[in-house]
Amino acid sequence: MLNQPVNDKAAVLFSYNRTESDIPFMHRTLNHWNAATNTITGPFTSKQERSAETWLLRGSYRADDGSTWKATAMYSPHKSKFLLPSVKDGKYSNTGGGVRFDLAWDKDLGRLNMESQIAYRKTANEIEYGSNVYRSYRTTRSIDWISASKVNTSGNAWAHTGGYGEYSTEKSTLTLKQNYSLKQFFTGAWRHRIGFGWQADFADAKYKRDQNAYVYQYAAAANVACNGDPECIDGEQYANNRKIYPARNVKVNDSTYSLYLQDNIFWKRRSVNAGLRFDRNSYLKNNNLAPRFAASYDVFGNTQTRIFGGANRYYSASMLAYKLREGISGRLGATRRLSGNTPGAWSSDKDEYGTLVRYTDAKVKTPYSDEIDLGVSQKMFGSLWTLKWVHRNGKDQFTRTKVAPNTYALTNEGWSKNDTFTLAVSPLKPYKSHYAEINWSIGFNVSKSKTNNGNTYDELNTERYVYNGTLLPEGETPPSDFNTPWSAVASLNTYFPKIRLNWDQVLRVTGSRNFRYTSGSVDCSSPSNRALCGSYTGQAPVLHDDGRISRDVVLDWRFAYKQPIRGTQALEVTLDVNNVLDRVTFSSRGSSRTYKMGRNYWLGVSYNW
Repeated sequence: MLNQPVNDKAAVLFSYNRTESDIPFMHRTLNHWNAATNTITGPFTSKQERSAETWLLRGSYRADDGSTWKATAMYSPHKSKFLLPSVKDGKYSNTGGGVRFDLAWDKDLGRLNMESQIAYRKTANEIEYGSNVYRSYRTTRSIDWISASKVNTSGNAWAHTGGYGEYSTEKSTLTLKQNYSLKQFFTGAWRHRIGFGWQADFADAKYKRDQNAYVYQYAAAANVACNGDPECIDGEQYANNRKIYPARNVKVNDSTYSLYLQDNIFWKRRSVNAGLRFDRNSYLKNNNLAPRFAASYDVFGNTQTRIFGGANRYYSASMLAYKLREGISGRLGATRRLSGNTPGAWSSDKDEYGTLVRYTDAKVKTPYSDEIDLGVSQKMFGSLWTLKWVHRNGKDQFTRTKVAPNTYALTNEGWSKNDTFTLAVSPLKPYKSHYAEINWSIGFNVSKSKTNNGNTYDELNTERYVYNGTLLPEGETPPSDFNTPWSAVASLNTYFPKIRLNWDQVLRVTGSRNFRYTSGSVDCSSPSNRALCGSYTGQAPVLHDDGRISRDVVLDWRFAYKQPIRGTQALEVTLDVNNVLDRVTFSSRGSSRTYKMGRNYWLGVSYNW
């Protein structure tokens, strides 16, 4: 990093950052398998790689007329090589990154201050698998691996291999905006600070898949004769279920226009911020008005006790992601059976996700959230205590409903509610002694959420689920709205001035909570599951809602030592010890557990001038 003044009016900043990672990986349920003895002989292991860079150039210039110009350019490419867990030959690469350009102009116009900005953002991502065919074989004698952690005594477990081909996404946004603020003025005893402005966002997105991707699911058949069928193994098994993710080249665009007006009003011990925001989206063509209101009251006029609150509405911004998904559509599915002892013809491909009715045709409203907050702050015992309640009510949220066989319509029937209570305590000033300066803070959070929206729209997803013994279609599964009931954080900062050493300690505690996870699957092609699956013949993950994550306790330390060299030059050495207690914690739970890092150390050295 280089931060350098050019002269009294201009300065530039340049920085470069690169991170490279080698990530050893052992498949949890992918093992070598011996068909003759029906035994597992060892797990598959592999290595994942990841690299990321950031180039940043920033400049500022203050003109003689008092205006200020600021420009920023940033380029952030990344590359990675990952793999599908428990899938043989499931490696894939992820290449992409983003660029950003900003130009800002601030001008003092006397009674009016103007801030103008033009910004451009572009991100792109390309996923490339080694194959565009994904196969779920049965563990027959020709297969020497198994996607399971233990042997299936029937010799009829799953063995997954392959990938989903190559596809890419791209998104760019051009933003133009101006903010104006009047110098404060009085109307009687009322002091005003009025601000207004506008913003226009022009966005476009692309999705491209040059070739179809195929997913085959096999069924065991000891008497099958393939007759040259490529998706068949003589005397063992054949593909009886097929999914096709069609080649697509989709381009969409969207634009959003906004205006706002606000007035910060101060009168005696009271302050009020009242505003109104107007938004219009070119896709939905809805005119949205969002009120904004916040107020505070200094109860005794000595800043010791303050009551505050607000009521605000926030509309969803760009509809670009929804519009892109509409163009991508879903996947096609087909099945077949044996005709005698040879694989029969595939049935006609059908859209298994259904035809999603256009959003504009559905006349949907723009989703929004209403937020109410109330709080009180009190200075006592040499510290500031702040208690706050925030209620968020999501309304007209997007969800979908089936209106005909294989046909879905987008509706505004989704909703969500969240209540959060927080208590924060911090000293008014640090404690100082001859040996150390001590500062601290404590925070406590209680949250409760509820939603009726359990829909998912992932491109490669399973269309059936078993939940509480019932087969449900994708989009009709209950929402996973389990709460993190409470969390607490305490920080202690100690600075030893004589030795120029700073010691930060942060303790985070998160209460136990329930979660839903996927474990195992139901083979609906098996006659033994016909009562559960009916006419459906694919795979169905089994959903459980009885999982529970125990309480997490994580302690982090950070040490920073600074050694002056000459003038303003200094050498700084830092040491971070994260998860000091080496606690086992999870970032996700389920059939594939993901652990957070155990105790780890980061050593840094910097020279500053």
